[in-house]
Amino acid sequence: MSHKFVVLDNPSHLTPVATPGVLTVAGSDPSGGAGIEADLKTITSYGCYGLTCIDVLTVQNTFGVSGKLETAATVVQGILEADFAHGGINCVKIGVITRPVLTALVPFLETFRPQLVVDTVISSTSGFTLAKQALVRDCITQLYRYATVITPNWDEARIIYSLLFPDSNVGEPSIAGCEDLARELANAIGCRAVLVKGGHVPAQRAITDVLYDRARDEVVHYKHPKIVNAKNTHGTGCTLSSAIASGLACGLDLHTSVEKAIVYVHNAIRLADSTIGAGNGPLNHVYRMPSC
Repeated sequence: MSHKFVVLDNPSHLTPVATPGVLTVAGSDPSGGAGIEADLKTITSYGCYGLTCIDVLTVQNTFGVSGKLETAATVVQGILEADFAHGGINCVKIGVITRPVLTALVPFLETFRPQLVVDTVISSTSGFTLAKQALVRDCITQLYRYATVITPNWDEARIIYSLLFPDSNVGEPSIAGCEDLARELANAIGCRAVLVKGGHVPAQRAITDVLYDRARDEVVHYKHPKIVNAKNTHGTGCTLSSAIASGLACGLDLHTSVEKAIVYVHNAIRLADSTIGAGNGPLNHVYRMPSC
């Protein structure tokens, strides 16, 4: 019998580093491409420490969502109490939200005043309803005002706007329309900023995401190339909002956090493994991390 001895290298120059905390409140995607799973991969890739509150278990894969089970209110309350008692939460990201989360989370936001990124998820890409209109309406009046930024796509921004202004007519998706929606939503809701994602604007070689920062009364257009016929776009909204939250947690200003997050998502789509999932595949959240 042979023996082999391996001396493992433990570089002495490595030292402990700060890992800002990001709490993600969202649903679980068993296929790993969206929800809490995408959030944690994104948060980790930014060098942050992820905490979770899973408010929904979903039945889904790369073909879409087919079912869900909400976490009980008492469990949500207990999880949030444990998370905030843990401490070190520099930013909170909210994805899919439930009534128990809305009820339980607002007092913590009042008390701790963390930076807050809200991905205003209303339905999945495949059309499965994840937040009913009454819940969205209550989020508008009770939750969104605490946000550093909310990140609706065109359809979500239009729904929120129609709930605020029932007799309004938003029109067809356009860059100018994104700018108008971002400004009017921020002013009506009272949050610091609104980022309207421009992926729904037709006939564009590039995508333009529009940020309105109410604190500065400033509009910023983030223009980036469109990846034509991209197969791997499952979880882009979750990833973008988590990347923004991680940037804020690391101490970046809002505008820089948004810019870096958009670049991160673009590259995560561009460098994705198209063999994962037979439907709308996941992003490569770890493209900038060392591989084995």
